[in-house]
Amino acid sequence: MKRRRFFGLVAGAVAWPFVAPAQQGAGMRRLGVLAGYAANDSLGQLLAAILPRGLAALGWSEGQNIYIDWRWASGDPKLYESYAAEVVALRPDVLVVQSSPAVAALRRSDNAIPTVFVMITDPLGQGFVNNLAHPAERRAPRPVATMRTSTPR
Repeated sequence: MKRRRFFGLVAGAVAWPFVAPAQQGAGMRRLGVLAGYAANDSLGQLLAAILPRGLAALGWSEGQNIYIDWRWASGDPKLYESYAAEVVALRPDVLVVQSSPAVAALRRSDNAIPTVFVMITDPLGQGFVNNLAHPAERRAPRPVATMRTSTPR
């Protein structure tokens, strides 16, 4: 149940950049997802099920007002690089990135797309953000939100 709640929070963080345009009646939006899991992995399947459900609870329906581009790297370093380039080329409104290698690949792609980090350990220590209180001060990618999954020691 904790996983479901966590991914529900992720969906809320992902939907945040869409809230104002949705209230203004904007058209179709695009969400890019770069996951380190395989699509048939149990956690990958959980992400694929819960993210759209969480977005739907916030008024975003896949195929009606949002399109989700999924890329599953399956832990393969070459796939991270090629999928990062692919998903950036699709020019999504927001990126959801799961895994540190995926974030690193996106940073090398030199994009400025708002990004939500999911399940990233120590984004500050890895240089993904300059400040956890204001993560958007770092470019390429620019995080919209980071979620701490453990307490600091």
